[in-house]
Amino acid sequence: MKKAILTLIIITFIVIGYAQEYSRAKAVLMSAVVPGAGQMYIGQKTTSSVFLATELALVLSIFRLSNEVDWQEKNYKQFAYANTGVSTGSESELYQAMHNYSSSEIYNESRILSARNYYLIYNNDPQGYEDYVNEHTFHGSESWDWGNRTDWMKYRDIRKKKQSYGVYKNLAISGLVINHLVSVIQTVIATRPHKDGLSKLNNFNIQPDYVKNGVNIVYTHRF
Repeated sequence: MKKAILTLIIITFIVIGYAQEYSRAKAVLMSAVVPGAGQMYIGQKTTSSVFLATELALVLSIFRLSNEVDWQEKNYKQFAYANTGVSTGSESELYQAMHNYSSSEIYNESRILSARNYYLIYNNDPQGYEDYVNEHTFHGSESWDWGNRTDWMKYRDIRKKKQSYGVYKNLAISGLVINHLVSVIQTVIATRPHKDGLSKLNNFNIQPDYVKNGVNIVYTHRF
């Protein structure tokens, strides 16, 4: 994945290097593929650097957060195995139940109570009750008992970290999509045709603000 992204960036900048004339369609396409490439192509180097830096930071964040998600998942599965004997290859439903209940006995009791109320009391369906209980309770190698609250809370904390990293990863992916969209929009605005040449009628620039640790977005329109 990393090699594919790097190859794509290199090809894009080779195209920029050999470009003889500006093409609006090419600039927009390049911005869609690599944010900042279209801006570099039309000569907006400062704006290009902002988009490229943002893209690089987001891509690196996604890879790092993906690794953290995988690591934390392996971590809580290994922790559960070491403290309860539950196999590291168990289904996600079991790990979720272990997160919510301190033992399989307590979990099973809650499922049986819910099934009894629904299937036997309200619907008079003994077969449905048996089927539900068999499908939604854990026994044998899937049973667990944390034994003490400390280990249980540590397991929950590891899972919460995994979930948090997953949220951050999704936010980074969303940021990546937004960066592509904004880069395309900026290129479309900056390359609107004008009788004096490319990007004379409209100009949309993003410049770093080193004083406020942010960016300045400037849009100009000539009448």
